[in-house]
Amino acid sequence: MTQSSQSRWGGGADNRVRGDGLRERQTQRRVSQLEHQIALEIEVCRERNKGRMRKRVKESSILNAMIKGVEPYGFHAVNVGLHAAVTALFTYIELAIIQWDFETALYGGLLFATHPIHTEAVAGIVGRADVLTGLLLLLSFLSYTRAIHNSQQTSECDISRGTMWLITSLVLATGAMLAKEHGVTVLGIVLCYDFYASKKGLRKLVDFQHLNKDQVNLIKRSLTIISMVAFLLGFRMSMLNGALPRFSEQDNPASFSPHPMTRLLTYSYLLVFNAWLMLAPVNLSYDWQMGSIPLLHSFSDIRNLATGIFFLTLVALTRRAILTDCVSSDTGDRNGRAMILAMLFLVVPFLPASNLFFSVGFVVAERVLYVPSVGMCLLITHGFSNLMDSFPKRRSILRCLMLLLIALFLIKTVQRNKVWHSRQTLFQSGLDALPHNAKMHYNYANLQKDLGNVNEAIEHYQTTLRLWPDHASAHNNLGTLLEDPTEAKMHFMEAIRINPLHPRAHFNMGNLLSKKGQLPTAIRFMERAVQLDHTYSDAYTNLAAMYSEVGRHHDAEQLHKTLLSMDKDNPDVHNNYGAFLQKLGRTEEALISYKEAVELQANHTVALVNAAKLLRSLKRNSEAELLYQRTLSVNDDPKVRDHLGILYLNTGRVVEARETYELLTSQYPDELEAKIHFAQVMLHEQHLRDAENMLLSVVQMNETQRDALRQLALLYSHENRTTEALEYILRALKACHNNDTTCAQLHAEHANILKDMDDMDTAAESYKMAVQVNPSFTLAHLNLGVIYHIKRDFKQAWKYYRTAQLLEPHNRLLLENMEKLRRAEMAFLRLQVKDAPASDSCR
Repeated sequence: MTQSSQSRWGGGADNRVRGDGLRERQTQRRVSQLEHQIALEIEVCRERNKGRMRKRVKESSILNAMIKGVEPYGFHAVNVGLHAAVTALFTYIELAIIQWDFETALYGGLLFATHPIHTEAVAGIVGRADVLTGLLLLLSFLSYTRAIHNSQQTSECDISRGTMWLITSLVLATGAMLAKEHGVTVLGIVLCYDFYASKKGLRKLVDFQHLNKDQVNLIKRSLTIISMVAFLLGFRMSMLNGALPRFSEQDNPASFSPHPMTRLLTYSYLLVFNAWLMLAPVNLSYDWQMGSIPLLHSFSDIRNLATGIFFLTLVALTRRAILTDCVSSDTGDRNGRAMILAMLFLVVPFLPASNLFFSVGFVVAERVLYVPSVGMCLLITHGFSNLMDSFPKRRSILRCLMLLLIALFLIKTVQRNKVWHSRQTLFQSGLDALPHNAKMHYNYANLQKDLGNVNEAIEHYQTTLRLWPDHASAHNNLGTLLEDPTEAKMHFMEAIRINPLHPRAHFNMGNLLSKKGQLPTAIRFMERAVQLDHTYSDAYTNLAAMYSEVGRHHDAEQLHKTLLSMDKDNPDVHNNYGAFLQKLGRTEEALISYKEAVELQANHTVALVNAAKLLRSLKRNSEAELLYQRTLSVNDDPKVRDHLGILYLNTGRVVEARETYELLTSQYPDELEAKIHFAQVMLHEQHLRDAENMLLSVVQMNETQRDALRQLALLYSHENRTTEALEYILRALKACHNNDTTCAQLHAEHANILKDMDDMDTAAESYKMAVQVNPSFTLAHLNLGVIYHIKRDFKQAWKYYRTAQLLEPHNRLLLENMEKLRRAEMAFLRLQVKDAPASDSCR
């Protein structure tokens, strides 16, 4: 009457182990009949997966041999190749357009090839756009020079070729703009250069002489260029829907300053700063935002002196270019072309990044200086050439100085390439170069968070907020790492205050409130996250879970279906929908969803394991075993192998369970759950001392491991070592949290031990605690009824028996106890009537 219907060696709902009774032996015989067939199917599954894996490895090897897979070498090789091509074009311009001698052109080419400012564009994959723009821009310029040359000829064939070269130049300019917006500036370069190349015709035009053929061709080319610029700018604006991109204050603090003087002074100084990076690339960084360059608020700032010197130098260089052009000699023409081209390539490509026409989304970006560095290298080489001509006796010294400069550039470039080797080296270099830059600390904190270094991540997030208190994402990310819910909530709310359109902050706030049981408020935050980002699949999934928890199953299912319609090829979406359906008890539909997830991704181990667990719960153990084996053929996950061992144990295949756990615990000695289940195998084999030692080793590794403490308590209770059993079950209960329904079983086990010690009153209190924690715990209601049955408290006994009957109406032991209670109550009533004194009243 009081015997538990569950074996004392049970491990909970998911890993329950039944005793070796009649029903179990019958089940074992039925399983044995199919064992040979199942073994064959498993072997076929293993071989099929091995074949697939071998095929994948072979295909992957071929692919890696071609492009190195997802390794960076192939990408880096392409970027280096593009940079080499740009260097070759740069050198060709020196030789063919400027007409420097080979030695001077070689020095200029080496200077450009080794310039450290190019490291970000060449070493970073995203920088390929800038290198490609540089390549197309130089090709467009060279094509246009050919168009000018051919248009100045007299034959119709040459004129036609000139037209073709002009069209080629425009096509290449379009490609340069599509690679990067500032590629369109090549049209400004060629237009200015065209006017320079046609300077004699322009002088006559100014003198109001009749237009000749060259002048007409110049006007035609100019109008064509202007029309093309208008078309390309219009096309680019149409892609932006007529609006310029919006940036935050973090991206470009000066553009958000309300004071025109601050904006003017800061923008002017940034020109100086960019020029200095190209001239002396000593301190380089992958990012210059968030306080790297403080704003200039007044004319008294000492940095304005550098700005003044820069603009005076710019004016002097421009004047020198014009005056040099007036010298009618080969040297004068060569110097004039060098100066003009240097100034054009230095200034014009940088105009889109200068904040002159519109605000940009960065303070300084080294990759943007890739094309302007063409002008800087031409300028330096031009100065070197003039020095060589002016001091012929000092040429050896000048050559040594130039080679020294190239060597220094090369050493710096090699150092910067090492910086771009990984996220760790890149972010660390940013901290070393700009320790006062909040973004450096934010990026480094993100890296440490991904690496699992929580304390270091928290430290750098806090430094980020000290340097930039209004960094919404830093508040949000810091909140996810903090253990104190109150402090985490404060950071999430601060992120939302700073940026009300931050979907992840709303998402995290919703999750936090959900864990605290504040579901209505949590739902509102999660709904807002979905509104802010309609593609935020995690928000959809979590919101659906919240809806389901409050009983809004229809709304939850609609969310899952919406997500399926949005991302039907995502296996995670199908897997999550399957988990939702399984929770509702719609097992066949859940299996279909799991199957769809696996069809989309054959090695989706989560869906495979979920389907296997569901099949186990449906007693379809052979199918579950096949799925576990399939999962293990993809990834030898100890958790999955543990589930397979539990399946073997639950189906009475103790020998296979032992083999599984022996291998598992030897390969993964830190898998405590596996050790606990191995101990259960030992208990079934009656190896009680081995099981005890295994469980004690688990408790020694983790003193709050509830399952191990529970199993020890059950073992000691089985051996009538009640004092030790009581000690361990109390330790297990101490590890429980409030409202943890899984602890109901522990309260019931505690009551069982007390009942064995004949302490019925305390046992009843423990059973009541189990019922309080889990009101649907049938066994606790049944045993409470038994205790009151024994105590002849028929009212209370009927109360708990009837509650148990509502939960499990066909429980045989419960029905027998209720019949015994009915007979006992009738006997008690008859005894009361028999013992009552005779009455003198009328019958």
